Amino acid sequence: MVELLLRWYDLLKRHIVYIGTLIVVVLTWYDLLKSMLETVLQDIHSMLETVLQEDIHRGLGNSLEDMPSEGSESSDDDELNAYILY
Repeated sequence: MVELLLRWYDLLKRHIVYIGTLIVVVLTWYDLLKSMLETVLQDIHSMLETVLQEDIHRGLGNSLEDMPSEGSESSDDDELNAYILY
């Protein structure tokens, strides 16, 4: 058992530079990929938010034109709720 541990320790000593380099490369790539993914997700979020805002404004513009004015009496609450939900 001790011989096995000494063998692993010797192997680790000989290859510590390679192991350290591998760790640095993995951490660098992880950080790079993480920042790229965050940027892409922020771009997608901003595009979706823009599209949603345009749809809301377009939807509200259409529904406000079709809605009855405040002075007129409308007994059809279902139609009004449909406009609000749209």
